[in-house]
Amino acid sequence: MIVSAIGGLCNRLRVVLSYRAVGVSQFVWGRDAEICGGYFLDVFEPLAGVEWLDEGASVTTFDPCRDAPSGWERAYQELVLRDGMPSLARPYSAVHIRRTDHVGLAKSMGRYTSDDDFRGWLKVAPGPIYIATDNRHTQLVFRDYVRTLGKWSLFYNEIPASEEQRHTTFRHAAVDLFACAGAEHFMGSGESSFSNTARMLHAMGGWWS
Repeated sequence: MIVSAIGGLCNRLRVVLSYRAVGVSQFVWGRDAEICGGYFLDVFEPLAGVEWLDEGASVTTFDPCRDAPSGWERAYQELVLRDGMPSLARPYSAVHIRRTDHVGLAKSMGRYTSDDDFRGWLKVAPGPIYIATDNRHTQLVFRDYVRTLGKWSLFYNEIPASEEQRHTTFRHAAVDLFACAGAEHFMGSGESSFSNTARMLHAMGGWWS
């Protein structure tokens, strides 16, 4: 079996790690807009037991393997960023504000997290605040808002203006994921696989730092 992992970063990670847990070793990781044109090995160190192919998938999915054994999620601890994590002074709080193509889905599911929801949380969250988002406008709006609260704002890089579906690089998304997971306090976006993965990694402990 050859499995093609599709969707955003966290969709693909759960596909690869869960299917590897049932013995699949060959995977396709396409370079498309949903992953900002990035390839797994551009950002992560090689993953034991995984061979990357360019084509030939017999299964294409963004869902985890239904037959994966209990505890397969511990495999996230094997993920290592190729160039390491930027240094972040702890403790800090973090938000993941998912926007762009995700807004319609979240609203349709009744799970949309509004700007006002985030502002209310940020008022009481201890700083500094790490801001993870998917577009420049939201990044700058919340950077400025955090400053009005008298708190320091943190983020990996300024996101460039873009009309594409995803505005951050693949590495930016990976750094944001681990930064959110490493926060003392975290608030994510409803109906977001990225936010859900950050919460899960947080519960595993600080192995990513």
